Formats: sequence, C-alpha cells, structure tokens
Amino acid sequence: MQARIAQKDEALTRYQDLLEKMRSEMTEMQRRHSDEMQKLQQQLQQKNEATFKNYRMTVKESLNKPDNPVITSEQVTYIALFFV
Repeated sequence: MQARIAQKDEALTRYQDLLEKMRSEMTEMQRRHSDEMQKLQQQLQQKNEATFKNYRMTVKESLNKPDNPVITSEQVTYIALFFV
C-alpha cells in the first residue's frame, strides 16, 4: 500500500514538473511572439512612412512641373487611394 502511494506521489510530482515546464515554455513562446509582433509593427510603420514620404515627393514634383497641367483635388484623392 505504501509503495503504491509513493508511486502515485512520484507520478504526481513528475506531472507537476512537466506542467511547470510547459508553463515556462508557453510564457517564453508568448514573449517571443510579442517581440516578433512589435518588430513587424515597427517595420510596417517604417514602410508606411516611406510610402507617404514618396507620395508627398511625387505630388510636389507633379505640382512643380510647369509643363504639366495643375492636378485637381479629385486627381490627388484618386492618387491617395493607391497609397492607403
């Protein structure tokens, strides 16, 4: 009887250790996922800023060209839809 109780206690301890290990692995995985999400958000923000900067330069260049007709607000809106 004592041997069975000892065996069950041993199994219980083993399962508790496995559970703790899995919890720590899950916490680490969540941390890595969070770090990756932050990095991807930063990359997306940088690309958005670069695209907007490029858009502004294109509009300025188009407005500064004397041989081109003046761009209407509808045309600017149409161009802006491609960069959103």
